[in-house]
Formats: sequence, C-alpha cells, structure tokens
Amino acid sequence: MPTPNFVIVPLSRLDHNGVENIGFTFGYVFETVDVAALQKAAQHTADKWRLLAGRVEWDAAKKNYQICVPVSESLPDDYASIKFTTTRFPSFNLNVPSLDEDSRQVLERPPLKYFRAHDTPSSLSAYATKRLPLMAIHVSLMQNCTCVGISFPHGVLDATGMGMAIRGVNAALNNLEWTPPMLHPSNINILESTLSNLREADSMGSDLPGALQVMIVPMTIFSLLSFCRSFALEIFWHKSTTRAVYLGRRTVENIMVRVMKESEESGKPPVSKGDMLIAWLLKAAYLEEGCNTPNKISISSLVSMRPTLAEINPEFGQYPHNAYTQMALPFIDIRSLSLMSLYALALRHRERLDETRNIAYIQGVTKWFHRIGVYIVPLRRRQLDSWSFSNQVISGVEELNLGSTQLGLWCWATPAIYDHFATIINKSRDGGYLITACVRASRWRAIEKALERMEGGLDPFV
Repeated sequence: MPTPNFVIVPLSRLDHNGVENIGFTFGYVFETVDVAALQKAAQHTADKWRLLAGRVEWDAAKKNYQICVPVSESLPDDYASIKFTTTRFPSFNLNVPSLDEDSRQVLERPPLKYFRAHDTPSSLSAYATKRLPLMAIHVSLMQNCTCVGISFPHGVLDATGMGMAIRGVNAALNNLEWTPPMLHPSNINILESTLSNLREADSMGSDLPGALQVMIVPMTIFSLLSFCRSFALEIFWHKSTTRAVYLGRRTVENIMVRVMKESEESGKPPVSKGDMLIAWLLKAAYLEEGCNTPNKISISSLVSMRPTLAEINPEFGQYPHNAYTQMALPFIDIRSLSLMSLYALALRHRERLDETRNIAYIQGVTKWFHRIGVYIVPLRRRQLDSWSFSNQVISGVEELNLGSTQLGLWCWATPAIYDHFATIINKSRDGGYLITACVRASRWRAIEKALERMEGGLDPFV
C-alpha cells in the first residue's frame, strides 16, 4: 500500500480560545441498531470527507494547531479513519423517559460511559499525542435499547461542523445525497484570513456594544481565579447540576401562540422559538426569586458568523470549524425579569441578535478580541449570574435515522459544562426541544414548578 499524501488544514484563533480543551458528544438512544451498517456508514463518511480521518498536529513555528489530512485515493490498512468501539450490557435496562408531543419535564441524563469510550480525549493536545481520528463512535448494546454516541473535538468542529459529519453518516445509512465540505489545500484558513483583513481595515461601524465588553474579560490570573472560585461555589455550595428540560412539540407551539399574540397586539416584531426558549428558561429558573433578591443576570449567546461572512465568500456556508461570535444584553435585575413578559424578554434577545448579523459587528468584535488577547473568560462577580446560550437547533445533529424508533437524544461537553451555560437542540422524533443546562438545585426546583403550572396550557409566569 503506498504512503498517503497529505494536505495541511490550519485552524483559526477561534479554535484556540478555550474550545481546544473541550470535547463534545451527542448521544442517541434507539430501540435497535445495525452496528455493522453504522460502522460502514461512518467509514464511508470519513472516506468522503477526509478531514474526519485527519490527525491533529501542533505547528510550533506558528504556534497553531492544524489538521494533517490524508488525500490519497486509498489509505494503508493500519490507518484508522474513524474510532469505533462497542460494549455490551446484555442484562441491563436503561431508564428511557416516555416523551410525546405534550411532554414537559426535567430529565436526568444517562451516564456518559454508555455513549463515549473512556479513552476518547477532549483536548487537541491529547488528540495530537494519541494520533486519533476526529470522529469517535461508541455503541452500547443493552437489553431494552441501544445507545450510540458520536464524539468530536470542539477545537476542530463547532456544532454546525459536527452536524455536517452526522448528516454524512445519516446519508450513507439511508442512501441520501450528501456533499462533504470543501478542503482548502492552500494552507490558508479562510476564517483567519477574512478576520485578519477585517481587523486591519478601517472601522465600518460604531464601537462594539458595551454589554459584551463588560460580560467577557481577558484571561488573567485574577479573572481566572475569580471564574474558578465562582464555579466552585456554584457546584459545591449551590449544588449546581447539569440536567435537561424537555418541551414537546405541542407544548412549544402552545407557548408560541401566546408569545406571538402579544407580538401582534403590540405591533412589535416576532421572535423565534430559540428566543422564546431562552426567555422561558430564564423566567422559570428565577420563578421564586423575583421579589426577594437584588441580584442581576447577564445574558450572552453564541451566534454563527457563517451567513454573514458568506456574503463575502460563499465558501463560509460549508465552513466546518468554529465560526461564531458573541452577543450580549445589558444586565437585567431579577426583579425586572420577573415582571417582564415572556415575549418582552424574548424580543430583547431577538433585537440584540439581529444587531450582530452584519460585517460591521463582526469587525468590531474581531478588533476588540485582538486588543484584549485570544483567551477570555466570562465575567464573574458577586450578585451577578452570567448566563451563556448556544442554540444548536439548525446544526442538524438530530438528523440520524438508524431505522428504528429514536428513544432519546442527549449532549455532553467534556470534561464539564460550566454553570449558567445552556444548549438547545431539536429532537427530530416529535419536534420537541431539549435544553441542557448547569443550574443550581433550587432553580431546578423552580423550573419543575413552572412545568407543573403549565398543566392545562396555563402560563406559569402570570
């Protein structure tokens, strides 16, 4: 077998701002799985999209991670394009919650070990040391179901890029058309070069909104210690845990009917389901704190730059690496939050989100990050809860059809998700939504109370 040829795919600075130490796993629960067919489909996907078969490397001269991608038509027999492992639990029954279109409940995630092999790394440095491919699939065969976990290093792919790979596996399984993202063998990262050009160009708009500059601070020994202290306090004193809220399709639609009615009656713009779900989680979490605390919250969301940058270069539509910016709302005190309608809070999020979807905003963020440095941390201080949201609904990670009933879909960030961080994904089985968040024990109780108040279609915040 001939030695494969390689191309180098450099990563951008956005792949080095903390995500280089994070892994991500999407966990699916099915009634049954054809394991051989799944492995064959994953192998086929990696053969078509050779980036997945690449190896992480550290370029010491450029101080940058890069992917060494094999591009020969055939690869050596001992070259692994994917990592595929299985375990068997023949007498074990996984607790699978019964969910339908009207469901609304807080869920406990099953153990990660059923979806991710113990030796699957998270950090890019570990991937580089172990010389592992970028997609790892772990299957756990149980008495009542089969668990399938698909894992990636977040330092190479964001949720959209991971969704591209999962769509490829699904296409191979179900004989669907799928075109892999383009490789750029020119040793140039198109995001890095585009952002560099924007950074050096004259400013197109006004200064970056002050809310984001306040909420995100440069990583120094003091800001890092403050973040770690706050995180430890949340975990050990406030008993913060990562759980999930599931809202079925009809439950979400009923909430949206009330939200859109207020939009129409006020003559103000509509909001998306994502805006509403973020507002719903915040109002539910503080359901019992509104009149009793002087505290405030900050709200930020990750926003994909792909649609905006595609106006400059259409290739950004298929860019698989981390390609997000951040937006932030001004601080909101919890008393005001409790008095605000669900629609009013969702509209605040929508208006600020729309303000970010232009080249001038991206340029402003890029120039600011260049001034303060690559490494940043969320602001932590007393009497302030710093919330961050990642809406992954359009990523396509739910698009995995293994030929049997899907019983569950979960997500994990490894080694851990930090407090007040939430992700939203869509469940294709019945159109419901899953919000995974790290929240205080008292606030999980408040969220459960809000769900109970929704019995009969009632508004829990009235």
